[in-house]
Amino acid sequence: MPQGLLFPRSLTHLNISSNLIKTFGKNPFENIPFLEKLDLYDNKLKYNGLIFYTGLFEHLRKLKYLNIGFNGYGTTSPMYPDETFCDLTSLQTLKIDCLAGASFGKGFKYLTKLRFLKVFNVGLEGYSSDFFENVFQITSLDLSCPFTLPYDNENGCFFRWIEAGAISKLENLKYLDISNNLKLGFCGLKNITYDLTKTNIKVLIAKKITCPYGYSTVLFTEDIKPLGKTQIREIYIDQNRLEILEEYAASHLPKSLRLLSLNYNRLRLDKYKHGIFNLTGIHSLFLNYQDEQSMNDFSHWWVCYDLKETLECLSRRVNAQRYSDTKQSNMDKNEVTFLEEMNLSYAIHKPINIDPEMRFSHHRDKSRINAPKYIMDNTLEKSSQFIENHRRIQYWPYPFPRPQNCIFGFDLFYKTIVSPNLKIVEFKHSGLGDTVVPQFVNINTLEEVYLNGNNFKYLLGPVCNVSKVKILDLSGNLFVNISSYFFFGFSGLEKLNIEDNILSKVVMKFDNGELFSSQSKLKLLNISSNRLFELPEKLLQHTVNLQVLDLSHNLLTDWNLTILYLRKLKLLDLSFNQINLLTKNGMRKLEQGKNLHVNMLNNRFQCNCESLQFFSWMNKNKRIFKFYNNYTCQNITGDKISLEDAKIDLAKSCSSKIGLIFIVAACIILSIGIIIGSLIYRYRWYIRYWYYLTKRRYFKGYERLHNKPKYAFDAFVSYAEEDRMFVFQTLVNGLENGKGKKLCIHHRNFIPGCNISDNITNAIHESEKIVCLITQKFLESEWCNYELNIARVEGMWARGGENMIIIVVMENISKKDLPIQIIELITHQTYIDYTECTDTEIFIDLLTAAIEH
Repeated sequence: MPQGLLFPRSLTHLNISSNLIKTFGKNPFENIPFLEKLDLYDNKLKYNGLIFYTGLFEHLRKLKYLNIGFNGYGTTSPMYPDETFCDLTSLQTLKIDCLAGASFGKGFKYLTKLRFLKVFNVGLEGYSSDFFENVFQITSLDLSCPFTLPYDNENGCFFRWIEAGAISKLENLKYLDISNNLKLGFCGLKNITYDLTKTNIKVLIAKKITCPYGYSTVLFTEDIKPLGKTQIREIYIDQNRLEILEEYAASHLPKSLRLLSLNYNRLRLDKYKHGIFNLTGIHSLFLNYQDEQSMNDFSHWWVCYDLKETLECLSRRVNAQRYSDTKQSNMDKNEVTFLEEMNLSYAIHKPINIDPEMRFSHHRDKSRINAPKYIMDNTLEKSSQFIENHRRIQYWPYPFPRPQNCIFGFDLFYKTIVSPNLKIVEFKHSGLGDTVVPQFVNINTLEEVYLNGNNFKYLLGPVCNVSKVKILDLSGNLFVNISSYFFFGFSGLEKLNIEDNILSKVVMKFDNGELFSSQSKLKLLNISSNRLFELPEKLLQHTVNLQVLDLSHNLLTDWNLTILYLRKLKLLDLSFNQINLLTKNGMRKLEQGKNLHVNMLNNRFQCNCESLQFFSWMNKNKRIFKFYNNYTCQNITGDKISLEDAKIDLAKSCSSKIGLIFIVAACIILSIGIIIGSLIYRYRWYIRYWYYLTKRRYFKGYERLHNKPKYAFDAFVSYAEEDRMFVFQTLVNGLENGKGKKLCIHHRNFIPGCNISDNITNAIHESEKIVCLITQKFLESEWCNYELNIARVEGMWARGGENMIIIVVMENISKKDLPIQIIELITHQTYIDYTECTDTEIFIDLLTAAIEH
């Protein structure tokens, strides 16, 4: 430090880190006796008696914080002079380098107020059993490595071992952090856990104590068993390549445990669930990013050279575990716990009958785990009848009736097992998926559930016994389907995040708000980034306490959702949509909100006469629009101008005369359009057919039909999406596998990347027959209607009136509900009535004969 440097006498905080300071000079702190915090981190101070001389800190009697870390590189014969540091009688936090040969002398015992010790390891292989005996007064010890140095760097800050007894000297220890010591591994962890039984430990952080890109690791019972004798509350074992947690190892953790974090490992559900029942005190469980590695801290680490060390460590621990298992085997050889029964049920995918009064953590009666035989037989019989009666309506892939709510009866659910007091579960970005089947959570204690970034495609549900969940995050799953009763059990939900999925089609099914019928307590709903282009008017009629609604980053072009029921709505986010202007109906519905603020930034407002009324309305109600002064619209030249300026310009240019001319011109164009449209509508199928046929001829190697020796397919099957399983299970098996016919099925045979209309025209043109499966869904499908009409045109024009359409009536549909095209076909041609076919083989024979005719 420069000589003669004067500081204000009242100075309490001094930071002179990273200044290349090599020596202190004489009495540098004499003039600042009230200093409380001194930071000398990252300088060139060597740990010896010449630099840290006696009396250096004698004027800093009130100093509470001292950081002299990252200074000791290159020090020969290092030492911590006791007589120098013992003057710091008020010191509470000490951050210091740890060098080979240096130790905390007896003078450190006089630092009676020292509570936090941070050690920067500089080349030390490990810590001896007496290393910390003179700093026994500390309550927090940080041995973590803050640097990301190469693994084979000899100056690396990570250590390999801690001798037994080193940590046990710290009887008052409550907090221990050994993170980022990549050479320590679980072998080094064992001595630590045994020593912690003699401390007052509350928090153990052991993140990244293995090389992050090496072989998978195993955590044995003996590694963590001693922790069962402690009162520890939080354990962090993140990013340790942990793939296998020994069966029931978790059951040895203490009941005082409140938080367990296993992020960034390689665990799967069936790898860690053993023993969770016994963690009766745990309320937070973090299992995020399984099988993923964070690149933030180790962006330059690619290869781990620890194979030999990993195998040696594993061998030692396996041998020790075998010895322990031999002693224990006679005690529990014949015991079958409730948890084992649950695992068996999961393994064979056998559903479990629910007993709501069952005490999951203590119940061991095997007879109550699976339902009695007469109940199982009765349920299976009902299941078979249900599937048979509903096979033609919708495929249900599970061997039990579809539950519509959480009223149990004999309905069977899959159980989700959680520990008795668990409140927070995080399982983000871990590859979970793809269908959420009916679930029953054994204990109703969960309050926050985070499952974002997984692979759930279909939220079927319902999920029951979760009425206390207040926060549910299902964002980033890209699910495309959700049942109307999935959220039925989440009646206490306050925050729901389902952003970044694909709900554009399925959300339109909920005309009466069925999806959120139980969410009367919901306060925040995030449905952003879901490709929504429209919303049902009454989608949110049951969410009467909603305060924040986020619909940003969608494809909305107008506002049609009624907010009359949302009296408490305060913020509506419509930013980053495709809104050019709001219709009168949209403006009227937004005016229904009281104390509502709307964000409409980054929409596609157009500066034209059509938007003038909308801009005037916005200006009149600008108090409800957040960031109103930042709103812009785009004019005809592509320039963006503020709404205020646009409103003034448009008011001048959009005069009544121009409006009259526009109306007259519009009427003329409309008349011509109606005439042309009528002609096009009348001959629309012929026009479509010849358009795609011409397109094939000149751009896709068209071949005239009479030049072809045969058709590519015996029949093209036209069917609704809901009949997909019938086609694959019945027609494909019966006609292709049984009769040798070649079918064209759009789910299987259409060419990816081609226009759907092109695919349909090509398929019909290259198929000898067209089989139409007539159901109510077929009649409602636009594409099925398109396929039928193209087939009729093909038969009349390209095949000289040939009868090429085979009608198969799959449901009892009244003739008055059938379109005229189908009535003409079944009136003049023979058709197959599937509802009257008592045998599938007879039906296949009839259909085969029709195709060959």
